[in-house]
Amino acid sequence: MQEYLIKIKFIPNNINKTIIVNSNPNLKLVGYKKISRYHIIPIIQFPNKKRIWLLTNEIKYSIYGSINSYY
Repeated sequence: MQEYLIKIKFIPNNINKTIIVNSNPNLKLVGYKKISRYHIIPIIQFPNKKRIWLLTNEIKYSIYGSINSYY
């Protein structure tokens, strides 16, 4: 089986929640990280107790986009 990179531009919140709930029932939303006065980032915990932050720019834009697409 070959792996292909998919360019994802936008995942709506209701679809994102559905994917997280149905993909692995052991994933948990454990809290939020406040990185500035206006930005709060959700924190997801995996079954092995590792946690990640879900940054909006990582979900919204591809790494192949130009630097101008981030602004």
